[in-house]
Amino acid sequence: MWQRSTRSQNLFYIDWWLMNHCSWNCSYCHDILRNGTAHLPYLRDCEYFLDQALLHSQRRSLGTSVHFSGGEVTEWHDFDQLLNYACRQGFQTSFRSNGHVDRTRWNQLMQNSSSVILEYHPEHSHSSTFLISVEWARRNKVHIQVNMNMDIITWEETNQLCDYIEQKWPDVRLTRKMLFDDPVFNSQVKNYTEEQIMFFKQQDKDLIKKDKDSQIETDYQNLVLENSNSYKGWTCYAGLEQIIVDAWGRIYRGHCRHGGYLGNITNKDIQWPTQPILCGVNYCRNNFDNQATKILE
Repeated sequence: MWQRSTRSQNLFYIDWWLMNHCSWNCSYCHDILRNGTAHLPYLRDCEYFLDQALLHSQRRSLGTSVHFSGGEVTEWHDFDQLLNYACRQGFQTSFRSNGHVDRTRWNQLMQNSSSVILEYHPEHSHSSTFLISVEWARRNKVHIQVNMNMDIITWEETNQLCDYIEQKWPDVRLTRKMLFDDPVFNSQVKNYTEEQIMFFKQQDKDLIKKDKDSQIETDYQNLVLENSNSYKGWTCYAGLEQIIVDAWGRIYRGHCRHGGYLGNITNKDIQWPTQPILCGVNYCRNNFDNQATKILE
């Protein structure tokens, strides 16, 4: 039995939680993602790490993809320079944002981006500003994923906006994003109705799961709803196919941190994994960690 992502197998993927500063205060967002307890990184350290990651990928004859998230990455004044540097070095670049930035700046960010994840937050987002950001990304031919945070209180209004985006831009990948009572840990889904749950199932189909008798397309949210996101005892290729960097510059195989500390963006002696690892955690708690290939012999 195995599970793998439908993404390109010719890239080494970096998911970089760049900082935990955000001026918005969404009720469903964990405080650790917005309270600013992590010092903002130094641009030179970030560029130095990207150079090391690029060399690591080249030694393996792979390209490199880096995705930046926060917090709200556009609140860091050096983010534009970092994104530009990654783009010039040949990375496939992506970042997650609420899209509420100056139009001129947003346009420049799009010119340095391969893709963007635009997050709609019903407690703070202005729909007109959000939609303009989507349109400018499209004009720059950036691959767009729109994540709509589906809060129960504002469900109807947000779902109507989902319908509008799907009709206006059928080429834009839209995901109705499921929220949790324990964000970060992501084990307790909010008390959605059965009808609402149906909206979350089988949206992205960015994972393939195969056993001896069948092969299915699925995705992270569907796995959570089916209690099928546990891989304890499976061989996991996190660390070989992908790594994460946290807001303190620490490097791990995955957000689960299983396998231990690999180094820091300021270090020369990063311990790049050379072998997969046997999963020892009870469940895979986010989409990125689920993307790593997993095999059960």
